[in-house]
Amino acid sequence: MAQKKLKAKQSNKNIFSAFFGWINNTETMGKFIPVYSVCFCLLALLIYFPFIIRNNSLIWETDGLSQHYPVLVYYGKWLREILHNIFIEHSFTIPTWDINIGLGSDIITTFNYYGFGDPLCAVSVFVPEAYTMYLYNALIIIRLYLAGLFFSLFCFRMKQKGVEVMLGAFAYIFCGFSIFASVRHPFFTVPVMLLPLLLYGAEKILSKESPVLFTVAVFLSFLINFYFSYMLILITVVYVLVRFFTGKEKKKIKDFFSSLFRFITSGIIGVMMAAIILLPVLIVFMNSSRSDIVRETPILYDAAYYVGLYAGFSGYSVPGFWTYTGFIPVTIISALLLFKQKGEHRSLKILFGISAVILLIPYLGKVMNGFTYVANRWIWAFAMLVSYIFVAMFKHLVKLTVKEKKYLFIAGSVYILSCAVMLNLRNNVSATAQIIILAFILILLLSAKELFGENSKKIITNTLSVLCVVSLCINSFFCYSATNEDYASQFIDMKDVNKIITDCISNKMANRMSSEEFSRYEQTPNKKIRNQSVLNGTHGVAFYWSLTDSYVAEFLRETQGVTYVAHDYVNMNRNTAVDELFAVKYFFTKSKTQPVPYGYEYEQSIKTAEGEFHVYVNQNPLPLGFGYSEYITRDEYDNLTAAEKQEVLLSHILLENNIEEYSNSNYTLTSKKLNSIIECDENISIEGNCITVKENKAKLTFKFNDVKDCELYLDVKGMYAEDELWSSDIMKLNGEWKKMSMSEKYPVLRKELMSRDVKYYMVSAKSGNCTYNFNVATPTYQAYDGNHNFLANTGYSENSRNALTLTFSDAGVYSFESMDVIMQPMDNYDTNVRNRSKNVLENVKLIDNGFTGTTELSEPQLMFFSVPYSDGFEAFVDGEKAEILRANTWGMALDLEEGEHTIEFRYHTRGLKAGAYISLAGVIAFAGMIVLDSRKKNKSNK
Repeated sequence: MAQKKLKAKQSNKNIFSAFFGWINNTETMGKFIPVYSVCFCLLALLIYFPFIIRNNSLIWETDGLSQHYPVLVYYGKWLREILHNIFIEHSFTIPTWDINIGLGSDIITTFNYYGFGDPLCAVSVFVPEAYTMYLYNALIIIRLYLAGLFFSLFCFRMKQKGVEVMLGAFAYIFCGFSIFASVRHPFFTVPVMLLPLLLYGAEKILSKESPVLFTVAVFLSFLINFYFSYMLILITVVYVLVRFFTGKEKKKIKDFFSSLFRFITSGIIGVMMAAIILLPVLIVFMNSSRSDIVRETPILYDAAYYVGLYAGFSGYSVPGFWTYTGFIPVTIISALLLFKQKGEHRSLKILFGISAVILLIPYLGKVMNGFTYVANRWIWAFAMLVSYIFVAMFKHLVKLTVKEKKYLFIAGSVYILSCAVMLNLRNNVSATAQIIILAFILILLLSAKELFGENSKKIITNTLSVLCVVSLCINSFFCYSATNEDYASQFIDMKDVNKIITDCISNKMANRMSSEEFSRYEQTPNKKIRNQSVLNGTHGVAFYWSLTDSYVAEFLRETQGVTYVAHDYVNMNRNTAVDELFAVKYFFTKSKTQPVPYGYEYEQSIKTAEGEFHVYVNQNPLPLGFGYSEYITRDEYDNLTAAEKQEVLLSHILLENNIEEYSNSNYTLTSKKLNSIIECDENISIEGNCITVKENKAKLTFKFNDVKDCELYLDVKGMYAEDELWSSDIMKLNGEWKKMSMSEKYPVLRKELMSRDVKYYMVSAKSGNCTYNFNVATPTYQAYDGNHNFLANTGYSENSRNALTLTFSDAGVYSFESMDVIMQPMDNYDTNVRNRSKNVLENVKLIDNGFTGTTELSEPQLMFFSVPYSDGFEAFVDGEKAEILRANTWGMALDLEEGEHTIEFRYHTRGLKAGAYISLAGVIAFAGMIVLDSRKKNKSNK
């Protein structure tokens, strides 16, 4: 029996020895890739085990379901349609515009941010919609696999070989940023994948070798995602400068300019090849609703950020501002050891110092994020640097000198003790576990030689291999598992993905809506999958995409309809006038008690995966195009209140320039400001234009005389959240603070010091059964949109109302310019809508990249089209090209004569044609580069 146990023990030992021998035998790429591939698959199973055990997909319930997944599905359909057009229809027609993207938007420029143009995503052309969720999951893993492979190639290029390369690759691709962002925003792993490729190409140019790889990497960067291409190029520039001026070999000034010329020409060719997508995207970006927002930048971060950043070397840490570190513990030892190497690795030391400075100063984080707002979304680059330092220092770690051991003992102990104190404040379970591992590694490195003698190198190598994997699993489990942050619970169950998309209210109404004249629908709530129209071909008003032209956002700001950010509007908040202007016929709601827009009648209830929805139908819907005979000038319009603006657009069309042939007569406005008094509960006080909210959920109420048969608004102008009141502030206001001892005050202050965060504050306006929520963001908040004016619509009611209540979700100090209760009678609404319905666009047909229709006018009309204005459109009336007018801020209009007309709008992506020519020139230049490079190699071989 004892002999059998001994044999089993020896057998297990032999298995482990064989395994470690196998993974250590990776001195060439040919041997490395199979080992890396197998180990990656095994580690990925461990990392994503919390998803597997729940049967959850990697589709995040927010942006994943509303943006990333729909784009991948759409991309497959789009590519199949192009192939169908070419091989079946024998027409080289490329769809570039879709009326179902919000109110109508460019396909390429809207979706490029989400992977439209990514060669990996192009695989979706072969995958039916029902199976796209499997491709979605696979692409996330594939990108990480390629990122690790490219990192390894870079290491081999830098003469780093062995198991440490694989460990460094895993430390890089499964760092905190990747653990968090790879499943939240799949395309955020694109720079993780491309950075090693760019640096590999840069090293080849620095060594006067072929620039082809660098050119290809630049091309892919700008083709796939312009946002991260900025960071990639900036990081590459810094890397190249540091490497050039810190190299051991002496460089002459002519060498610098020679290398500079090769980098510039290679980079330009790469950018040129990507211009077919890059140029249109840049044109839209320059006119985007987000490009002109000015956000404040703090001088320094709060204390919690610096603590989290410091502890990030020893576990999964989230200091804020997208600074997801989560490095494995051995990296801090490697970094400490790096600075002990005198006269060596100068470039790594300088790059580490530059990175540290950027992470410490908010403004530099803003620079790295394209000067938009403070966000360290470049942290993946620091992860690569830290991981490479670990690889470079690995040989030193396994054979430390006596001086290095003393140095690491002191420095490591200081780090461990300081983290222990900080973690007591932060209560970070992951980092606590990692600190224990760090202490164990430190003890192992300091005592291995004395304990194991000649076998110490082998034991250290094998132990570090195991502990690196354990550390990565701890980080991922802390983030994903139900016992900790439970991030995996935010992802859609595999069996529910298709059900959510197909069993939704808009899909169940799709056949009916498609059989009628063109109309749109509004849905509330609409948070599950906000961009469902792009999948089922229905026409909604919801829009949740990062990049679009600014005209719709401008209109929403003018009418104070932005509740959070201008590029995210899920519905029109039951606003009757705006719904008419947007050609809304159907209103879907889950509530039978909440009011619906005026003029809508209940029709039926339909059960869906989200629950039961009630369908209401507009009895007087306006079509896609309708006529005006009177207009209002921009100057007149800008002097109106938000309520007056939306009302006047039902009777007068807004033009940017005067047209003499049409009347600019006076208009009748019926909205009325009500006299009101404000009553506050005990937790709110108002002094002048300043509201002090002492407790969360505090309320103030506007009281006024009874009103009925109207929409009721609260017009809020210039509201700012000046500051948040913390526990100590509230205690001071209540007089409790003076009574407390220092020992009682200390835990309160300590908690505040470690938990302060810049955010937005939700305010709710309610009258009757209707609640309207809007968000007041501070200028330092990452999603700050510059919006401080709100027209809170509490809906239409036939019943009398005499109160409107504001509820503040957070204690704080709020300032405002004015707050007025507005009633909007519907007396003129029916008349105005009937007048607009006299001359309309009929027989609407959606064609490739546009739409057509007919009209018969009893008199000359300015016909408005409920489609966002774009310079990419051309209009044809009876076959003749016509001038398109920007109207009602966001839409398009034509000046039409009396009689029958056939109207056609055709869309062309701005910059696409020019970009195609530039790309063609880039491809020719790239081919020339390859030829020259080939000739150069042939000469050198001779």
